[in-house]
Amino acid sequence: MLRYLKMKISAVILLLVTVCLSLISCDLTSTQNFAAVYFPDSGVIAKNVEIELVTSRDKLESYRKSVLFFNAKDEVMEKLDSYSSEFFDTKMLIVINMTEPISNSNVIVEKVDFGDSKVTVTIKRESPVIGAEVIKHWTVFVEIEAREIEKVDYTIVEKRIS
Repeated sequence: MLRYLKMKISAVILLLVTVCLSLISCDLTSTQNFAAVYFPDSGVIAKNVEIELVTSRDKLESYRKSVLFFNAKDEVMEKLDSYSSEFFDTKMLIVINMTEPISNSNVIVEKVDFGDSKVTVTIKRESPVIGAEVIKHWTVFVEIEAREIEKVDYTIVEKRIS
């Protein structure tokens, strides 16, 4: 009986891992003061790093029209569409689009710091000592509580891997 139970648990874990891996392009992480949704290889064209603070549904629509989303993956557009006016009643959205060498294995929002009318997003990226010329586009949605913020900035922390 114990062996049968272990097999069932293993099957459920395998199923969960399979589902998670199929959703890897939309990974949600949450900490005390922000939640981040990651889209590696999003198809959104950016010049190195572009960051935008979105405070309303109208501003989100304006942002959508101003960014090169023509090559964006469906899940990126679906996530953008999911932000309703009600979301912006209590929250704000920071949208980060990055162009990274494909050899950079990871981009993580490490922390979000709030100052006087300013928010700074710290982005950690892992990159090899020798990189590839091929690029990949990342889009990250960072959800924060609504505050009086006039400016958004970012800092990149580079971690070299060999």
